[in-house]
Amino acid sequence: MDLLKKLIPSGTTCWGLDLGTHSLKVIKISRSRNTLKIHDFEQIPLSVGTFLEGEINNFEQLAQDISSLKNLLPQKGGKICLGLFGNGTCVKKMQVAGKNEQEREDQVYWEIEQYLSFPIEEGEMSLFPYGKNSGGTHDILAAVCTQSLLEVAKELLDRCGHKLSIVDLVPVALGNFFEFFLDKQQLYSPDKTFLLLDMGGQVSTLIALKNRQLVFSKEIFIGANLVTEEIQRKLGVSFKEAEDLKNQALLENPPEEIAEILEESSVLLAKDYKKLFEIYQSQASESLPEMVYVTGGGVLNHYFLSHFQTETGIACEVLSVSSCVEVNSSIEETYGNFFDIFSPVAIGLALRASHD
Repeated sequence: MDLLKKLIPSGTTCWGLDLGTHSLKVIKISRSRNTLKIHDFEQIPLSVGTFLEGEINNFEQLAQDISSLKNLLPQKGGKICLGLFGNGTCVKKMQVAGKNEQEREDQVYWEIEQYLSFPIEEGEMSLFPYGKNSGGTHDILAAVCTQSLLEVAKELLDRCGHKLSIVDLVPVALGNFFEFFLDKQQLYSPDKTFLLLDMGGQVSTLIALKNRQLVFSKEIFIGANLVTEEIQRKLGVSFKEAEDLKNQALLENPPEEIAEILEESSVLLAKDYKKLFEIYQSQASESLPEMVYVTGGGVLNHYFLSHFQTETGIACEVLSVSSCVEVNSSIEETYGNFFDIFSPVAIGLALRASHD
């Protein structure tokens, strides 16, 4: 099962299924030349405990949640792309010097093992060649996923009566849409690096694009749930009650006790993200950017956004999905601005095409 695929051609319809740790998102898109049309979108919250530390913890519950989307997913013949993430995956841009395709593949195979949290023999690898660089070596994007995780993904869709057509990894899917966004906004310039931070519930992903290549990606097991957990711990309530208190507090003037927890936990979260950008600075050998695009549920926490800029010295701008795609009016009526922050991964998944 290939992990890396070409983008869907004009006139094609595809579905993207994003298994977020906080909510499940499914989207139906079509492409006509350089225009993306969003036909359907649905987001449903996941039950507490469905994911634990970024890994599937309750398979049966997740399968039930996917089944509840059966009216939106294709019944026959449609292409569904499912996104995977976590310790069973790895995305890495590599430079290799093999004389031919087989030599380069062998070199990637031996070198990428140092970045994996599992034996290479237990994984399945796909390669996407970017081409020869100015130094004479070849730039290759490698994606690896454990065979066991691929089997879980297939079984999830089988259980729901759907066929899994394509598998992609979340950092690559983010890169797909981010590249499309930058192109539509005419923001690309040679040798300039663009960063996107997706702040999920339990897992956050930072990616960097340069010269239309995914040059850096990093997942960390931290996210907006940290704030919820702090409310839960300090007030002695359930996780669901804490989540409700947090969401309500972000929409109106909260009680002083809740506001203090939001402030304190947002500072902690901002410090964790600062470490993520320090990792980027070290591994990518580049200076910190002046601005980063942000998306995901963490964007809703305005307490965090202000502390993020203070801690990192980096300005943030919310990724505007609606500015570069055509969105069905019913989606805009249902989700409003929430569509922009919850849809990028799902769109990036739906952008993939099958070779079938």
